[in-house]
Amino acid sequence: TPFLRGQTWWKHVPEFTTYLARCNYMLERGKPVSDVLWYLGDEINHKPDQEAAFPAGYKYDYCNPDVLLNRLSVQDGLLTTPEGIRYRLLWIPDSTRMHPETLEKLYSLIHEGANVVANPPKGLVTLSGGEESQKRFNAAVNRIWGRDRAKGERDIGKGHILSGVKLIAALKHYRVAPDVIGDALWVHRQIEGADWYFICAPKGKDFNGTMYFRTQGLVTVWDPLTGSRQPISSTPNGDYTSVDLSLPQAGCCFLVFT
Repeated sequence: TPFLRGQTWWKHVPEFTTYLARCNYMLERGKPVSDVLWYLGDEINHKPDQEAAFPAGYKYDYCNPDVLLNRLSVQDGLLTTPEGIRYRLLWIPDSTRMHPETLEKLYSLIHEGANVVANPPKGLVTLSGGEESQKRFNAAVNRIWGRDRAKGERDIGKGHILSGVKLIAALKHYRVAPDVIGDALWVHRQIEGADWYFICAPKGKDFNGTMYFRTQGLVTVWDPLTGSRQPISSTPNGDYTSVDLSLPQAGCCFLVFT
């Protein structure tokens, strides 16, 4: 770029690193807010196509077998990690084979109050354990999806299993509204008493429009380039707050709700 070819580009390095430090400080504080925990399955050898599979307006975290078996519990109907990160749904989009212990943990989570969106697996992921593993697998599948494997929702204890539907339909079924509505890129983090969104203009474009956020409160815009903070006009819209934003190409800001 012309900036990098200039004679004095190095004079701007402190400004650039300060900008990065401000962004990192905000993006490391608090906890991420994601509605969906995406279980990758008991066997996976590739990265999923997130853009093709995941609906706009929501965020997710990946989950591997170790997390599922050893780090997940249910609190107040939400899947919860030891760090306090919480999710409204556990989504298993592509797992045709599973270990019996995976299914048994799924049953336990659902029984305690979790909402799980998954189709029944077709078989064991391994021959280890022989006939005993097959019995455990069959029993767990029957307990979760029923012997008839009917599509739809089944109540299990305090929670539910939903099968035969796409994720967007499951989110609507459980009344999980989008966290953000709008065309800018975003990340949501939270501490007690405050939420903030890191907003970026779409790649290669500027942004001028209205964004809707699934939170409420007084709104302040923080500029990581200059460090300035100032109130910004907002409008309550039911469960949402709308904010008009204008960002240049590659521009960004933090919106802090308190």
